[in-house]
Amino acid sequence: MEIRLPKTSKDLRIKHFKALRSLESELPRTMIELIEFIALFSGEPVSRIKAVVTKDDLIRMYTHIVSIFEDFKVMNPPKEITLKGRVFELVDPEKVGVGWHIDYEKANITEDPIRVACLFYFPKGEVYGAVDENKNLINPIKDRYNLIENELPLITFLECNAFFLRRFHKSMMLSTQRKRVSLKTSEIITKAQSYLSGKKSLTESPKSTSTETGSK
Repeated sequence: MEIRLPKTSKDLRIKHFKALRSLESELPRTMIELIEFIALFSGEPVSRIKAVVTKDDLIRMYTHIVSIFEDFKVMNPPKEITLKGRVFELVDPEKVGVGWHIDYEKANITEDPIRVACLFYFPKGEVYGAVDENKNLINPIKDRYNLIENELPLITFLECNAFFLRRFHKSMMLSTQRKRVSLKTSEIITKAQSYLSGKKSLTESPKSTSTETGSK
């Protein structure tokens, strides 16, 4: 029986992300590692691959998968995507509410990349974190989880991940610069206050100092 694999990079989805990550860490070195990689990529159990795939077919499939990833060209993610007729907008981290940032901090791309992908795009025209009159969350992640999992191209997910990492890196750099400026300004103010305080005490006459509290 045939093991079905995506034909081109356009056919890759988030479920293939784990296989891509495994390629980044270490290439398969043994036959069993190669079988496990094909299983991870195809979704087929190891036992079935052992039973129906020949050695030559295994190598052919591995070569095909690697060639697919070589076609990747990571650009900036699209600002809008349409999945099964639903339109989604790329989230702007500088404009979205703080609730999104809290959810993003909690998300783990290794444990659940699909949930992370659900945070990259949100239904167009809707407000993240909005609730109805009964305080029920509108557009929760669970309502688009399966759609994002099965329809969002892997390349778009990778583009989004790179995009958001760049944005947050830039934000952290700006924050660090502001802190440095703030510390420098604070030092200048402290020195100025010390100077003014010292200058004031030097201008005070002995008479004025003897009439203060009188305590020692």
